[in-house]
Formats: sequence, structure tokens, C-alpha cells
Amino acid sequence: PFPSKDFAYVLGAVLGDGHIDKEDTVVLVVKDRDFAEAFSKCLGRLLNTQCNVSSSVNGFGVKRVVGSMRSWLRRQTMASILCVLEGFEADFVAGFFDAEGSVSWSTKQGVRVLSLRHSDLCLSSSNPVLVLLVRRLLMKLGIEHKLAQRGWSVRDWGNQYASICKPSYQIWIQKR
Repeated sequence: PFPSKDFAYVLGAVLGDGHIDKEDTVVLVVKDRDFAEAFSKCLGRLLNTQCNVSSSVNGFGVKRVVGSMRSWLRRQTMASILCVLEGFEADFVAGFFDAEGSVSWSTKQGVRVLSLRHSDLCLSSSNPVLVLLVRRLLMKLGIEHKLAQRGWSVRDWGNQYASICKPSYQIWIQKR
């Protein structure tokens, strides 16, 4: 693939919340409509076509055939991905944080509030290779961050939660 801002963002988002199925279709289903629309626009520019956001009970989705991206991605190493992202590191990080990131909350007088003045960005993942990739990109961008292992990852299947035997890692970026 030709490296670009759109490719880097799409790759970050797909490695975060999306997937590429056996028919080389990119699939992303998320709760945040703004994220789905941003992803759809980047994917559309990347493929030079229209990509639409659909709405369902599971959230907002984008599906589009992308050619041989799945087989390309399977052949890559961390070093080759870092080379492809050269010059577009911030766009990959933005896509990955849009997919996997959150803003921390604080409690004041017993009430949970979002404090933008003292907020931290947090990324959680159980994939140590992706965590290492994101950390390398953050270091290259000069973004200070902290890494923590926070127990085990938990998956939500409807109203049932199940522990998976993988450690969960968190990357924290604190507002200065």
C-alpha cells in the first residue's frame, strides 16, 4: 500500500477495533458515530470510493472490500510496519487511540466527572505487540507516556463478562 495519512489512520483503527475478514473486507463496528464517520471518510479517500456508515443495534458500522490488505498485513513485521508508517506516525496513533483509547474520569464529591483540565488519555490492549508498536511511535513523536499492566483482559458478551487469560496493558498520556 502507498503510505498516506489515511492509510495510517485506517490501519491504526483496524488494528484497534476493526478486522479484515477472509474476503478482504474491512469491518468496523463502534458505538461512536463520529469515529465511524471519520474512519469511513479516510477509508473512502484511501480507496477512492464512497464508504457509508450504517446503523444497527450494535452501533455504527463501516464495511468495504479492500483488496489484498489482509494478506499484506499478515506478511508484515513490526519493523516493516514502522517503515510504512514513516512520516505518518501521528495518524496511526490517532486511529488506534480513536479505536482503543479513552479519557480518564475523576471523582469529586462522590460524582464521576470528566475533568478536561486534568485529564489523561488511556489506551488499553491485551496485544503486547501492538502496545510495543504504539509505544515506539509515541517515543518517536516525543510524547511522554507511562505503561502499566492492569490485571487480565475482560470481554463483554451481552450481560456476561468472561476473563481471558491475557494480561491487559494500559498506556497513559498525561495532560501537562
